[in-house]
Amino acid sequence: MAVFRGTDRIRKAIVAIKNSFRFIRSISLKGITIVDKKLMPQTMKFARNYKGPIAATVIAAIGVAAVAVGSQQYVQANMTDYYRVYVKGIPVGEISSSARVDQWLANKAIELKQAKTPVLYALDDNQITYEPERAYKFVPDDDATLAAVAQRVSMHPIGVEIKVDGQVVGVVRDQATANALLERIKNHYIPEDAAQVVQVSATQSAKPRIQTLAFTASSATAAEPASTAAEDGPTHVVKSVQFVEPVKTTSVRLAEPEISDPETLFQKLTGSGQESAAPILNVRTVEELVKTESIEPDVEYQKSDEMRKGTSKVLRNGVAGEKLVTYKITKLNGEVQEEEVIDTKVTREPISKIVVQGTKVIAGTGSGKFSWPVSGYRITSKMGKRWGRMHNGIDLIGRSNIMAADNGVVEFAAYKSGTGNTVIIDHKNGYKTLYGHLKSFNVKKGQTVQKGDSLGVMGSTGNSTGTHLHFEIHYKGKILNPLDYL
Repeated sequence: MAVFRGTDRIRKAIVAIKNSFRFIRSISLKGITIVDKKLMPQTMKFARNYKGPIAATVIAAIGVAAVAVGSQQYVQANMTDYYRVYVKGIPVGEISSSARVDQWLANKAIELKQAKTPVLYALDDNQITYEPERAYKFVPDDDATLAAVAQRVSMHPIGVEIKVDGQVVGVVRDQATANALLERIKNHYIPEDAAQVVQVSATQSAKPRIQTLAFTASSATAAEPASTAAEDGPTHVVKSVQFVEPVKTTSVRLAEPEISDPETLFQKLTGSGQESAAPILNVRTVEELVKTESIEPDVEYQKSDEMRKGTSKVLRNGVAGEKLVTYKITKLNGEVQEEEVIDTKVTREPISKIVVQGTKVIAGTGSGKFSWPVSGYRITSKMGKRWGRMHNGIDLIGRSNIMAADNGVVEFAAYKSGTGNTVIIDHKNGYKTLYGHLKSFNVKKGQTVQKGDSLGVMGSTGNSTGTHLHFEIHYKGKILNPLDYL
């Protein structure tokens, strides 16, 4: 409501002017209903008789009117616009500008947002209203009004709600805490040796850069592009990290000042709190692994008719090559779901190995692979110490026909002390075989035999306790255990 003061003089001047005009009108018009020519002399006579008072009255009226107009302009020039401030409908004071209250509210909101408290608070909405006012030379007490506002405004606890696939899984302190938690869950499944490719603005660079993942993305450090690093050696790059389920964070008003513990929420979302618990929030990563692999050299075989068949020699040793193989690896929660080779680059060609194989056939040359000399055999004594001395071969029983264990040339076919009727075959490859205690033999010295040819009949000649075959294998004069070669 407007307030006016010091207007008594103006009011009195206006009343005086009204009374003057009322007096003149009452004299000139009293009792006259029709104006005619008879009235004119009387009027002129009245004007002549009251000429002085009329002039004074007019001058006074003009002066009073001027004073009234000037006073009104002065009052208007000194009127003050201000606002009456209400908090939740209750008046708390007057303010020169509503912007001052709005600025106080904005500063208070920033103060609450930056508060280092376990739970954040925010001002209630729409609790301040204003009513415009106007008064003569009124000066509102802004500071007192702002102090009253500070005492009466109310606030409420707030938090950031995290939803996974539409379901609320927890409420954290603020958006920064929510972002850090979600980033930590992603990093939980990133290999320690991996880097993450971060796409930057086209105006900054035409190439992607690599940053190492840490607890938050802001603490990552830049590295060289993956394509360049791959040329120098193996690299492991994470191309993308995505949540399988839709994730949404929303700032909400809390009924109670209670929020979730970030560590407990992390274990809940990843399923790491309990071994049997499945993750609530699954993470799919696509990685690019570039590593060096060996290329085994091919083997080239060459024939030689100057070398005995069954023999060979290495003419040139092979040298393994190298290649950079790029794998695309898709993982779910760190477990490989799919692996695909997307590129192969040979960095060093392999050198093949050259092996010369003999084709020359020499009669009586053994293959180096022995067969059992007795069909339906049974071992009655193995190689080793027996009866206080060394038993240099094995004893076999079975069918009576004794057969050559490999191709060769008969070196000895006669009676020999200890082994009786004995046949010795030279296989022309360093190996010799001995067949002892034969009842009879049907080959002679110098005869060429093939594997499986009959040599004689099993017997018990020489130092023998019964019918059997004593069989030995020698290599370049060294006695071998036949069981290792049969």
